[in-house]
Amino acid sequence: MIKMKIKDEWIRLAREFAEKKQPTSYPRFGESKEQQIERLTAGKIGELVGQAALAELGIPHICPSKLVVVEEMSYGDVADCTIYPNTKNVKKVDFKCAWKAFHKRILVPEDMFQSQHKDIYIGIKINMDKKESEVYGYAPRDEMETKHEITNFGEGPAYWVYLKELHPLEELRYI
Repeated sequence: MIKMKIKDEWIRLAREFAEKKQPTSYPRFGESKEQQIERLTAGKIGELVGQAALAELGIPHICPSKLVVVEEMSYGDVADCTIYPNTKNVKKVDFKCAWKAFHKRILVPEDMFQSQHKDIYIGIKINMDKKESEVYGYAPRDEMETKHEITNFGEGPAYWVYLKELHPLEELRYI
């Protein structure tokens, strides 16, 4: 597990992104405007933390601009990040953020899992009150698909895995 401080700049940039994105964000969970902004902010912070963790480990990666707002409700990103770009080991990565105290797993909504193919899911737990994060590790797509049965935790059917079940991120150095 990699522990990282959450930078004030990341919080500011993530909140600005969320406020711009919210009006065109898909209302997947029937949330209020402020709840959507909170979720979008947390997710964007998770992406920034994940990218910093990859850099800290020296894992070659490219990430599209994390702060560009795409104003299409149906937009699904190709990947949050690509590791080992331009090599035979290239992998599409999705950062998944557990951002509430009771969150202990990462979830990928079933429809997103099926329509937006990612090779690796990286699980990150953030604590906004303490401005701390923990990058727990990763799960390959096949494990996300087979580790547990698709479950609805109150927000629709999702593939999932416990944070504690993730492989150490350092192992991605050797793929």
